[in-house]
Amino acid sequence: MGLYTTQRGNFDYVFRYSPPTGLYSWSVSLCYDETQESMFNAPEILENITGESGVSTAISYQNGNLVLGNPDDQTVEVYLSSQAFNGAFEGEFSKVNRLSPYDYVGASGFGSSLRMLNNLVFIGAPLSLSPDSTQTGAGAVFFHSRVGTGGHGATGSNSWGQAGVFTGDTASGYFGTSLSASTSNVSQIIGIGATGEISGSGAVHLYNSSSKSFVQKISPTGSDIERLGKSQAFVSQNGVSYIAIGYDQNDIGKVGIYKETEAGNNNYQSFQILSGENGAAGDLYGGSVFGFQGEFLVGAPNMGNSGQAYFYQFSNESGTFFKSQDLAPSNLATNDFFGKSVTFDTGFAIIGSNKNSGSAYVFNKQGGSWIEESHISGNEPSIDGAFAGNQNGSQSLVIDNRRIIAGTNGEKNSYVFTTGLVDVDDYTGLSFSGKDNKIYDSSGRFIYGYGPSESITISGGVFTGGYFSMYVNGNLCVSRSPREAGLGRTGALNDWSTSGLEDTLYYYFGIIN
Repeated sequence: MGLYTTQRGNFDYVFRYSPPTGLYSWSVSLCYDETQESMFNAPEILENITGESGVSTAISYQNGNLVLGNPDDQTVEVYLSSQAFNGAFEGEFSKVNRLSPYDYVGASGFGSSLRMLNNLVFIGAPLSLSPDSTQTGAGAVFFHSRVGTGGHGATGSNSWGQAGVFTGDTASGYFGTSLSASTSNVSQIIGIGATGEISGSGAVHLYNSSSKSFVQKISPTGSDIERLGKSQAFVSQNGVSYIAIGYDQNDIGKVGIYKETEAGNNNYQSFQILSGENGAAGDLYGGSVFGFQGEFLVGAPNMGNSGQAYFYQFSNESGTFFKSQDLAPSNLATNDFFGKSVTFDTGFAIIGSNKNSGSAYVFNKQGGSWIEESHISGNEPSIDGAFAGNQNGSQSLVIDNRRIIAGTNGEKNSYVFTTGLVDVDDYTGLSFSGKDNKIYDSSGRFIYGYGPSESITISGGVFTGGYFSMYVNGNLCVSRSPREAGLGRTGALNDWSTSGLEDTLYYYFGIIN
């Protein structure tokens, strides 16, 4: 049995041996693919994270670090995930710090919005006074560093500390209402929504997260526009960055997409406008927006008086984003506010609602379409509809591989759900064998004959997609042959074993990745 660590993706292998004189049988199994999937068909609560009322009005997560915003208490709680033996983040969270605004008179709403980006957490405080204390509700965004020293604005043993603050300068501008971040360019950009600026039309300010320098102010175009920046999300396509920004026009929700004029230049111009087909005043379309790998999920929590979500993808043919699917469960009723919070990854989408005093629906992506899978809710509700955020749109849901993290609006609990990983397949993806001086492939086909005591070298590659190649003594015997249909797709080498080689004079097995 092999002692190699798991190899991911394509890899090469080589097996050498010197057989003894005589006829005998042997075999080598050198690629065990072990497929595991998160199956959220019956999510269970792993942990209740309890704090003060409002502890998870906004949440953000990155690389094992979880932050929970509490604007009622003007604090942000920092938690660190436990890890499995292989380093994967899983299990419960431990509190390591509490952040608060430091040396800023009139900070208010601290923790209303959050965005983790590398070693920083950006914290919206949209009700804050301006730095000169003359503009009420100008707003501010504080940023705390995980590796900072001094610990200003932080308690606990973990090395967090306030590193700076961006400020608004317009009365009732609500700078910090929403936050988003672009990670596609070398200079990573943080977007800050200010829904009350420009006489209530709103704006989004872009800053370089590394240099903390101002980059651009995105202002609305058109008439009767309100609350630009109520939500936002970045994605990237073909090296070019896009930002989707929610706003209202004549009280009908819309999402404006702004595109870089050139890849990496961080100069965004109006590109496309999205809206619901049956948009109406008060539909709250764009109340929540989430972007992942070039795709958007947009929530409209009052569309049709019950709510809806829309999934958008990018068309390389037209060069624009298009709606590929409407998402809504079959049991919605008036005032369920489905779509008040949204998130997704490659396999699952989680969409918040007020259904049953607050719940979130889990959708599984199957064959390119989102299929309703299950739903989750809190086990200690105290405020009707608090689970998964408020009805006007919020950042209250996170997917982290095998976990779902859900915040609440005004309650004392946030929840971590999990089902763990389910073993789907555990099988030998590739093997070869010898009998009576003949070599056979995984399917038992004869591929090579050799003489008594002749040294043999078998080598080749194992490829993602379920293919392998095989050379014997430098002769190509198998060229990109598929392994069994449905199996061996990951190319993962977890283990290897041999049989019948006990009397072999010499054998060696190695991998190259």
